Amino acid sequence: MKINTMQIINFCGIKSLCITPQNGNLNIFGDNATGKTTIANAFMWLFTGKGITGTAELDPQPVDGSNSKVHNLETSVELQTDSGTTYKRVLSEVWQTKRGSATEELTGMKTSYFIDGVPLKEKDYITKTESDFTGVELFKILSITSYFSAMDWKARRKLLIDVCGGISLKDVFLVSEELMELETMLDGHSVEDYQKIVKAKKTDLCKEIDMIPARISENENNIPQLSGTLEEHQKQLEMLNEEKADIDTRIAADTSKQERKKAVLEVETEILKARNEHIRVLEESEEKINAELRELIKERSDNASSVLSLKAKAEKLFEQIEQLQERRKRLVAEYRKESAKKYEGEETCPCCGQALPPEKIELAKAEFNKQKAQTLEAINMEGQKCSQTVIDNTKREIDSLYAEVYRLETINETLDEQINNAERRLEVMVKTTRFEETDTYKQLAQKLESVKAEPEDKALDSLKEQSEGLKEKIAEETKQIALFKAAENAKARITELEAQKKKLAAEYARCEKGEYLCELFIRTKISMLDERINSRFKTIRFKLFHTQANGGISEVCKVLIPCESGLVEYEKANNAAKINAGIEIINVLSEHFRVNLPVFVDNAESVTELYSCDSQVIRLVVSESDKKLRIENF
Repeated sequence: MKINTMQIINFCGIKSLCITPQNGNLNIFGDNATGKTTIANAFMWLFTGKGITGTAELDPQPVDGSNSKVHNLETSVELQTDSGTTYKRVLSEVWQTKRGSATEELTGMKTSYFIDGVPLKEKDYITKTESDFTGVELFKILSITSYFSAMDWKARRKLLIDVCGGISLKDVFLVSEELMELETMLDGHSVEDYQKIVKAKKTDLCKEIDMIPARISENENNIPQLSGTLEEHQKQLEMLNEEKADIDTRIAADTSKQERKKAVLEVETEILKARNEHIRVLEESEEKINAELRELIKERSDNASSVLSLKAKAEKLFEQIEQLQERRKRLVAEYRKESAKKYEGEETCPCCGQALPPEKIELAKAEFNKQKAQTLEAINMEGQKCSQTVIDNTKREIDSLYAEVYRLETINETLDEQINNAERRLEVMVKTTRFEETDTYKQLAQKLESVKAEPEDKALDSLKEQSEGLKEKIAEETKQIALFKAAENAKARITELEAQKKKLAAEYARCEKGEYLCELFIRTKISMLDERINSRFKTIRFKLFHTQANGGISEVCKVLIPCESGLVEYEKANNAAKINAGIEIINVLSEHFRVNLPVFVDNAESVTELYSCDSQVIRLVVSESDKKLRIENF
């Protein structure tokens, strides 16, 4: 779109002004406060309701010398494009006489909209202008040289990737065989998620590996000092058991003491039954808690798997949205191109030069219009498959997926607390439920002592003392044999721990390789994305990533302008460099979106050589000698 003529009436400090670029470029000279920027504001207000800064609503009503609004005036801007279409916006005051009053009062403002003289509602006007110029935001980007660089960096970055194209996983994997190995490691996860997984796994593996030396040392310390051989102790134990059995037989032969012995046996049996019952109840309690733990752990694991699956599905839907949006943009461009076609057939006979009959011309036009309508209908039908409704429904599906992720992660936090509580209960129960500390055992032990305290004869006492002495020796030999078994178990455990350490070290090395490949993937993708985007621009460059002090990579989007020393950030460049950078950005974006809009260059006097621009250029030049606006074509 180019400006053919633009009429400004009662707009800020301009009472009436008509500029006629006639589709060409224009220089507007004037001293400060003569209305140069007002012309640009009027243009932007006509299509967006905002000023050239593009960030706030603009109030175009004129004010007097005391900065009070001048009433009963209509503010209007009317513009005719090179295609002949006329756009007009009118701001007028609304005065009403309230009941019981004889004077009118200002009750508000009214904005009217016209296209080709036809009045439209605000909604229809906005819809039409957005359809003609690909939306208000792009209108500002393609008209104001500084607007793109003033956008939020995330919006700038997204727009550049949309225009120049992103980098797919497959593109990066194909760079080297080393990166193709990462593809098999991901197992359905994104690179970012897999990087988080291996980092967390490395932390867990480090903890396990660090604990193994202490466990090995603990088992080494648990290897007891042994005396003699296992065979010697087993032979000695056999001899002692035989000797004790002989003495116990002689004790049992004392029939006068059978009743007392029976009473002792009954109490000991009672103690044994009570011990077995205590163990049974304890085991049931432990099993109940263990069953509870298994259920909690299974539920948590299932939830974690669901979270990973939901996130993977959301990532696929994000990619689907990008594809739908790109397809929608392409169809909009095709629709506009087809809509703009006009009948260009012959109206004279190529042989004799005479005018063709009107009915033949009308027939040819009708056929042209029919084919055009069919093509537009086909584009429109295809556009239904990638409509904003389809895109919005996909976004809502993503929101639903992440809501489910949040719900499951919240449940897992509760499950973690329940698991910890169950483990603590189990630990406390094991520590505090020894049978010897129960009241039942204490009562039975006291009863047993009472039975044993009954008097015996001296011969029997001597035999019993011998039996007790042998019992102690048997216990000592049994202990020595147990020490050999404990030493064997400790050595077996050490061997098991050393094997486990090797296995964990191998797993840790695999995680380190996975983490390295993730970092290589990210840096490779960064390099490819930088090259793809910067290749679209002739002089300026974009910094899309920043390497942090800790080696991490963060996303940015900085405009870099060439200077004598290399490249300088947009904010630190001089005004001329900023303007030329803005024009270069507009050229690339205009070419991509196939939309060229008039470009207003404010403070153009600071630029000695303006960058070539494919759009119509309106230069606003500060000229101290021009106390009134001077307008020239160039």
